[in-house]
Amino acid sequence: MSHNLVYNLLRTIKLSGDINSCNFSQHNSLAIGTSDKSVSVWEWSEEGFRETFYSPLLNHDYAVTSVVFSPDGLILATSSTDGMTYIINVKTGTVKACIVQSIGGGVRESSISPPPHQLLATVTDEGYIFLWNLVTCQIQRYWLGHEACISSLAFSPDCYLLATGDTDGTYKLWLVDHAVCHLFTADRLYAHIQKDSHDGALLTLAFSPNSYTELITKDYQLCSGGDDNMLRLWHISICMSSCSTKDYQKPVITVKLLKVLEGHLSSVTCVKFSPDGRFIGSTSLDSSARIWEVSSGVCLRVLGGHLHSVFCCAFSTELAFFASGSNDKTVNVWQLTNKTIPVTHISAGVGDEDCAEKALGQRCFDMIEIININSHVNAVDFNNSHDLVVGGSDKMVRAFAQKGPKYKELPMSPMKGHAYSVASVEFSRCGRYLVTASIDGAIIVWNYLNGEMINKPFHLSSQGGRAARFSPSTDCLAIGGNDGKAYLWSINSQSISHAYPGHIESVNCVAFTPDQEYLATGCAAGQLKVWKSNPACSLCQLLLENVHDLGVISCDFSHNFIKDKASSARGYRLATGGNDCIVRVFKMWPIDDLVMKFEEMFFMRGHGGSITQVRFSSKSSDVLASTAIDRTTRIWNMQNGQCLNVLSYHKNQVTCCAFSPDATLLATGSLDSSVIIWEVPKVISLQNKHESDANGKYAVNPDEALDSFEALTLEDVQLDDLVTAFKMSSADVPNHMICPITQQVMIDPVICEDGFTYEHDAIRAWMVNGRNTSPITNVPLSSTLVVPNTALRAEIKQFLLLHYNAGYKST
Repeated sequence: MSHNLVYNLLRTIKLSGDINSCNFSQHNSLAIGTSDKSVSVWEWSEEGFRETFYSPLLNHDYAVTSVVFSPDGLILATSSTDGMTYIINVKTGTVKACIVQSIGGGVRESSISPPPHQLLATVTDEGYIFLWNLVTCQIQRYWLGHEACISSLAFSPDCYLLATGDTDGTYKLWLVDHAVCHLFTADRLYAHIQKDSHDGALLTLAFSPNSYTELITKDYQLCSGGDDNMLRLWHISICMSSCSTKDYQKPVITVKLLKVLEGHLSSVTCVKFSPDGRFIGSTSLDSSARIWEVSSGVCLRVLGGHLHSVFCCAFSTELAFFASGSNDKTVNVWQLTNKTIPVTHISAGVGDEDCAEKALGQRCFDMIEIININSHVNAVDFNNSHDLVVGGSDKMVRAFAQKGPKYKELPMSPMKGHAYSVASVEFSRCGRYLVTASIDGAIIVWNYLNGEMINKPFHLSSQGGRAARFSPSTDCLAIGGNDGKAYLWSINSQSISHAYPGHIESVNCVAFTPDQEYLATGCAAGQLKVWKSNPACSLCQLLLENVHDLGVISCDFSHNFIKDKASSARGYRLATGGNDCIVRVFKMWPIDDLVMKFEEMFFMRGHGGSITQVRFSSKSSDVLASTAIDRTTRIWNMQNGQCLNVLSYHKNQVTCCAFSPDATLLATGSLDSSVIIWEVPKVISLQNKHESDANGKYAVNPDEALDSFEALTLEDVQLDDLVTAFKMSSADVPNHMICPITQQVMIDPVICEDGFTYEHDAIRAWMVNGRNTSPITNVPLSSTLVVPNTALRAEIKQFLLLHYNAGYKST
């Protein structure tokens, strides 16, 4: 029997923690995740494996459970029981993004899909499955997949199936295309359930890289390992003829047990196929790793060398290396070939160091300074002079001013007056006054010029209020009460000027329109109400129920007005964020003195945890920032609802954010006791240039802006959902609507320097990953600039809607 493998123990890597996960990249880089919260990254060189300059990575707070590379080897995803998954640039070791599962709990396992999708899947002990867009780091979908703890997951090589296994011995096969399409309910996602696949828990799953597709059939091999000491090899056959998007019939799947591989003396903890599919590597609690031949089911070699249980293994590309990791704190690396193994540096073909910044079109936020506070940071705000105020859990309000390149705390700081943690801070528009609120409901108005209180701490009711904001004219405050009411409080008389009858639960947030005509209030029950504020009227002009599941946490009005095409009435845009991890943007206009009409503009997913604050920038920019407990801040484009940036440097929940009035700076505050000052790139801070004169006439044509909004707004249906649904239909797609990179219908087509049109996210990822040549012609690109192909986008929208209305719409 000739299998062409040798087994030379090349190196034993000793680390300080138990080895939980290991994986190779296509460049032969080796990542190792350990119980001591670290990730070690090693690269293959002429001298053998050597640790990278940035290793170990110390991003996690608890044990690392999974490390996995993207197919191109440029991205590393690390997951942990702390609930976080970090997306790492393999070349530099920098964090590109941080995502957190919205339900809390640790990440048991993660996996990155092969093309055509660019997905990251994570699973939890509670049985939930999460799918994320790896390019944008936005959540695609999550659902409860198992009643027991999910122990393993794996994508099929064509990304058609996702397999998940649990500790009850069950594995399920899910249709990936259905999962990323929100037209399908969770019960339509799974294609097959295999119960009792092992006696006891199923601990590990892996698909063979070899799959076979004919006209209407697909064939796969799946390997599983479990507590019964066995490896089982399964044949999965799928008949596609009955799979229809229109009637939601599932494909016919036949699963057959091909082989049972016996030899391990204890539970099988990990199985991996070799890149060519000829071999399987396995590890076990019996302290050994084994190499099996798939065709015969014969164990070719037992690899010893470990003193304790072995929990993970991995093959490198082209079958050069095999690694196994144990709780004896070592990783054994075996060389499987006598051939010379070439050294492929990650930098080769990736371009220069600032390639990513160029590809992002100079949209990167530069970190100016980190201000460390001796308490959790709950609130931040800027005034016109770029002074910064910070409200913390230590009851203090701190004030900082720019002194040269750095921020220095002012002599009057800290400002003392609250008896409990400070929950909100806001400057008046003139910058003279500051209002602060604490968690006990006490409100204080300060003279910021001298740091003295204008009034003693006061409560508007027996329950007080935690949200307080100045009106644009600075003549009053809007205060959200814990009693479910909202109040207007006069600065001059220092008394309540109006009380709005209110909500069914406490009011979490308040916001004035830029002309002070209306006030929005959001409550813990998910209600959003809009009231007349000038003059004040207790009749609610707009009521939206269930805007966010589990409550509206934050709201804010844009500083820019919009116009209703039909009536030419001046309207507003309002952003909200909630505990459902969603950011929503509404546009609204007054119909008369009593009623407003509204439309939802954007329903923006991406955060992996509850939203803590939303804030618009100034008129010149008009982007939206949102913060969340997933430790990230996201910047959203208000022309199309797309995420422009993900800022992910904080080590704990991000609680608050604020733009400077000129939109050149952004401050973010966190429970990690720090405030980060970011420089807003000029291309963003000046991207809108909405200018007005004293009469409120606008240089920008509002109709043009509305046309831009409506180009991507399909009312009750998301455009990406239409694309996904159409992809599974039987209709022919015109070739010019297909992205040459993803081979999918384009949502946001852009023209590149080579003259070809691509999906925006795809060509951006192509450039960010360092490819500086045309995907079509391979000719070098001298510029990373792209131009929106608006004509094609309109054509695609019309085409999709035509087929959607013709029968592909969900009923």
